[in-house]
Amino acid sequence: MLIAAAGIGGSAATLERFYADDRGDTAYDVAVGGGCADISCNGGVSIHDIRDPDNPSLLVHPGWIDGAAFGLALNGETLLIASPRQGLFIADGSDPSDPIILAQHGDPAASAGVHRDGSLVSGYGRPLVLVDVADPANPTEIVEMGWRGANRVGGKEDFACVTDPERGAVLLDLSDRTNPSEIRVLAGCDSVYRIEVRGDWMYVAQCAFGVRVFDISSPRYPTSRFCFPHSGEA
Repeated sequence: MLIAAAGIGGSAATLERFYADDRGDTAYDVAVGGGCADISCNGGVSIHDIRDPDNPSLLVHPGWIDGAAFGLALNGETLLIASPRQGLFIADGSDPSDPIILAQHGDPAASAGVHRDGSLVSGYGRPLVLVDVADPANPTEIVEMGWRGANRVGGKEDFACVTDPERGAVLLDLSDRTNPSEIRVLAGCDSVYRIEVRGDWMYVAQCAFGVRVFDISSPRYPTSRFCFPHSGEA
């Protein structure tokens, strides 16, 4: 597993490797917060202390998950973990060296994203589900949506963007969480693998087509700003 730092300036970007966990496992997702990096892999989840970027260290590799973990998301100090065998795990990460499972919910899952106090959860070939996690010990399903195979999600305010295996990236209106609606398919996004939102920016990984960056300062009207070409898989 590899942790890298990226810097963007104008239309240029630099990527620097500064830490590798050399156990040879595959990293599927990363959630960063509170000075820690939570990393999903074939062995579940590992939590790394990255407060000193020059000397990161492994804090703990909890043994709650049977097999791999895929999607991760942080909601404050609550960690959401998508397990392809066991569904959504919800953990208290206030002490990152000793995370505690609060609840387990639903069917086998591939992704978990946060929309306010709700989690967008999906599994390969299964519908996208919105789960209320305001009380993390008692998750409640709000609505099951019609989108299947949405393996990554990202959101801001009343909007979320999900991957669609046939259409790319789809923008949803979640202002009424009991009745979500589709706004549009984002142009220029092909073979979308991953969506990540940071502030007013949304990063869409397009496998062999690189990473496309959208300005979402007006989230209903995302604007494509630039694309980083990529010779491998993004």
